Amino acid sequence: MIDREGDQCGELLAFDDNGREALAALGLQGSAGADFIGHLLSDGSRESLHVASGLGKRRVDCRHLPPAARLWPAGTPAGFSRAFTSSAAVLVVVAAPGARWPWTRSNAPANCA
Repeated sequence: MIDREGDQCGELLAFDDNGREALAALGLQGSAGADFIGHLLSDGSRESLHVASGLGKRRVDCRHLPPAARLWPAGTPAGFSRAFTSSAAVLVVVAAPGARWPWTRSNAPANCA
């Protein structure tokens, strides 16, 4: 994962083939208050329902998500990166917490890579 612009938080959830939390396979653990992904998936939007449906097909219950792992602390410099190697097959969901922002705005948030 790369924080291209710097100072962009990131959250990650990982699930095994049975839909159970599997952050440990990536050497991670849940972080208190890391619930942005859960909020996104429960906002009732067409996009969140589509993603939740796909996760449900993989036995992930989006109504009861565990805390996500924070990928790095606040204040990281541009280009900050972190590599992960999994000890098992996992399904990964990643999000960059922030407010909704129209893509037409000139200073839209950058993507994590």
